[in-house]
Amino acid sequence: MNHRHFLRAALALSLCLALCLCLTGCFGRPSAQEAKDYVTTLMSGLCGTLPADGADESAAEAEALRTQLIDEVIAGFRGQGAALDEETEALIRSTLTSALAACRFTVGDAVKSGSGYDVPVTVSPLKLFRVDMAAVEAEAVAQLSQDPDLLTMSQSQVSNRVFRIMLTMIADNLDAPQYGEDVTATVRYARQDDGEYGITQDSGAAIGRVLFDLTQD
Repeated sequence: MNHRHFLRAALALSLCLALCLCLTGCFGRPSAQEAKDYVTTLMSGLCGTLPADGADESAAEAEALRTQLIDEVIAGFRGQGAALDEETEALIRSTLTSALAACRFTVGDAVKSGSGYDVPVTVSPLKLFRVDMAAVEAEAVAQLSQDPDLLTMSQSQVSNRVFRIMLTMIADNLDAPQYGEDVTATVRYARQDDGEYGITQDSGAAIGRVLFDLTQD
């Protein structure tokens, strides 16, 4: 299994969908400040920087958004044939939670456009794949060669072991995160089909594509 390919493909798909799972907006015509505040809350919730107060409706919805994103990533892995065990799934969740918390963004002033607003969001893309695959393979060989159960391990068990080694290296790199050059995406805040204001699907995809730098150094 090409573990890096799985991770990149699942993230690319899921991040494009993540911000389409909007927080509660408003039905009346919002002000420019309300549009900016909405996008700021959405981004802060996704990245885990809102107060973790269960009584705060926005924080609770934002946490649900973040959980949904990570669930989508894991579903993406499974959809590509990855037989993830519980330990690997737990490591994916913790690594992505840390990665989202390391994301950097700023939300600019909303600009009236038609019946809605355009809100600029500038992101410093997190370099998530600063991992040496040769080092991953070398560590996997070292660990597996010392495992007395190697001869009875299934291919799925071996793949999960290698996947966890790669995820651990990615998580270690988050202690000193590195970023690509700033990218600005425009979030469209407008009335949706249900009559409520929120961001459009294209806007969610635009933000999703720039949160992480998915290239490998």
